[in-house]
Amino acid sequence: MNTNRYELTYIVPTKYAEDELGGVIAQVRELVAKHGGKVTFEDNLGKKRLAYPIKQATIGYYLMAHFDLDPANLKALNRDLRLSSDVLRHLVAKRSEVVHKVAPAPVTTAATQATQEVRKQEEQSQAKLADLDRKLDELLTKDII
Repeated sequence: MNTNRYELTYIVPTKYAEDELGGVIAQVRELVAKHGGKVTFEDNLGKKRLAYPIKQATIGYYLMAHFDLDPANLKALNRDLRLSSDVLRHLVAKRSEVVHKVAPAPVTTAATQATQEVRKQEEQSQAKLADLDRKLDELLTKDII
């Protein structure tokens, strides 16, 4: 049996509470299994605002699943996902086998950004005070001589 690795991203409407998503996730898992696939990974990406309303929904839960499936069955799976009333939109993409190692990006939160900004302002004010002290010393030494 020839299988490919796929990634499924789908949106569930917020008519379900977050603890009720398990039923929809199980339904999608069953659809994949019905077509001969096997889910290898699942993740809840959280609740997000949609770019535009879909079936009168403006907010949805974004969910992701990785699965292995025979390419001949992909069209039928897409059809069943499109017909599901619990899935607003879905996207299936073929996953590549190449693993890219990416260095983690430095984490900058609003608090660290604010701290960095305060430090910059303090350094600037200290530089201004040092310039002011130097000028005062020059003026005072000129008056004495």
